[in-house]
Amino acid sequence: MDDREIIRRAQAGDKLAFGALFDAYYPCVYHYLHARLGGAPEAEDLCQEVFLTVLGSIDEYPGDGKLGFDEWLLRVANRLASEHYRSRTRRRRAAPAVTSNQESTLPRLNPAAIAVLSDQQRQIVAHRYQAGLSVEQTAAVLRLDSLMVQHIERAALQTWVQYAPPVRDAPDHG
Repeated sequence: MDDREIIRRAQAGDKLAFGALFDAYYPCVYHYLHARLGGAPEAEDLCQEVFLTVLGSIDEYPGDGKLGFDEWLLRVANRLASEHYRSRTRRRRAAPAVTSNQESTLPRLNPAAIAVLSDQQRQIVAHRYQAGLSVEQTAAVLRLDSLMVQHIERAALQTWVQYAPPVRDAPDHG
């Protein structure tokens, strides 16, 4: 049985079909959220929320083949992660004494290098290098054309090369 048939069955209320979709797509959504949020506990919680949201709105998925189910899931995940991040930022502003460097959305990249990028470049970098999404998946999540994603990614790399500060405290492998 192909994904389209499983999706149709899930849209008709078949819980086993939805379970099959959950099993098939959970790793992709979890990996995306883990990279985007920088931590397993938050990623697990939000991943569950993504699938609960999708369960309640699966009949809204356009099964016409123009948008892959994984792309639709990642759009939901992106929206919920953005909402989560905004909420977390508001909480941090409300309680400025509580700060943590571990809450960075791009924990594995040099923060000083990220700081020189535009917001759109940061988003592309997060999706491509942190979440490991393809150009096409990134384009679908951000609702951009694939060529635009490639262009912005290339511009981000050029910006890094030109303006990023040197990495300090790098381990000496020599």
